[in-house]
Amino acid sequence: MAVAITASLLILEHHLTRQPERHIEKPQLSNDSAKTLPPPKKPSSLPKVEITDYPFPKGFMWGVAISAFQNEGGNGKTDWDEWPEYKASTPRHPGFDENDITLTDTLGIKYIRFSIEWARIEPEENVWDEQELKRYVGLARVMQKKNIQPFVNLYHFSLPAWVAHKGGWANDSISYWFNRYTAKVAKAFRPLKIKWWMTMNEPTVVIMQGYFNGTWPPEKERATGLLRPVQRNLMRAHRLTYHTLHSILDRKKSKISVGVAYLDQSSMPKNPEDILDRETADAYDLVMNTFIDGTEDEMDYVGLNYYNIEVTSVNRFKLISPLFFGLPVEFSERTKPYPRGIYERIRKLRAHRKPIIVTENGIDDGTDSKRPSFIVRHLYWVHRATLDPENTIVPVIGYFHWTLVDNAEWGRHEPSHFGLVDVNSETKERTPRPSALLYREIIRSNSLTEAMVEQYINKDKSRE
Repeated sequence: MAVAITASLLILEHHLTRQPERHIEKPQLSNDSAKTLPPPKKPSSLPKVEITDYPFPKGFMWGVAISAFQNEGGNGKTDWDEWPEYKASTPRHPGFDENDITLTDTLGIKYIRFSIEWARIEPEENVWDEQELKRYVGLARVMQKKNIQPFVNLYHFSLPAWVAHKGGWANDSISYWFNRYTAKVAKAFRPLKIKWWMTMNEPTVVIMQGYFNGTWPPEKERATGLLRPVQRNLMRAHRLTYHTLHSILDRKKSKISVGVAYLDQSSMPKNPEDILDRETADAYDLVMNTFIDGTEDEMDYVGLNYYNIEVTSVNRFKLISPLFFGLPVEFSERTKPYPRGIYERIRKLRAHRKPIIVTENGIDDGTDSKRPSFIVRHLYWVHRATLDPENTIVPVIGYFHWTLVDNAEWGRHEPSHFGLVDVNSETKERTPRPSALLYREIIRSNSLTEAMVEQYINKDKSRE
């Protein structure tokens, strides 16, 4: 049937040809400066740490994840800058600078997963902006000075316009262009001795939104002939850059850790008795959750981005249903909260025998009425995963909340509110929400407390 046929086009190639990195030409200089943001409001005093029955393993990684484009906006040189839908919107880009790092430190957060905008580093082919590269290195250096560990992501959806003009991910040369950019960044960051690296964020979303749904650049709706080449090139880009990062950054006594964050989303049939609904859910799972199968040999950890469960049916699915982007996560007709799903996906990912990091988990909630429960309920199941016997062999080692401050959401005209911190749209002033202080308490005690579980789980059955 159509669903099964379409899904089969995305079955991964496991043995792609590996080719050597091309020569990197001497960079040229250009300039672009970042605006300074106003200082954030200081959070209230630290809450009292309680004795708990829900501790996380010693050394558990507690962080936040952000995206360069969503925080900084484009520099006029990305495919999103040229996209008419983006030009017609009024996205809110709050920026990201040293004040945000100070705020992160105040909240007790230990890791910042941040991305680098490729178009800012290489705005034109083989033209390198050294000042922008120094700015990113400088931000990472400030993190380290405040004992916050940088977690560097090289690609988060937006491409340089010059790459897009040449076909983007459908052009077989993109893997080598991306590898060249990776080498440039790695050499600049080498003195900082950063351990954690990510090649790309949610590659399957790039495929689905750009080449099937057609709702993101390059707006190729149901371009079935491009799905396999695009996936092959994404996989090859990861493989090449994995080895490039290790070759440049590994040291005799310490090695870096490289992986991918991908949207591993649960799905369930709207009507379990309907064979078409069941097959639709199976096809959705195949499309969204198999990228790692073809790249696991070049992964040191698995990054899991988890938000909700997709309820699929033949009528709504239309071959592939929309993802959570552009939809209110809690109230969408197509999705629903399912905290246990994060545990189910972790158990499934353990088959790859790689350490697992929850690299994104969050909710769009401007009133902050649902986020505290969302955090506690999902961390309850992450904690449950750390108690499994398999955790001694395939451990869950970290959790990164999406996101630090409210930013621009992909493909949306209206404001989004995924941040632990509210941002004034006019002044850019930061105000931590109550959920930020809750997260700080969890990090400080490295645990969920009995009071949290009682308040947000035992007493509130309506959010199951």
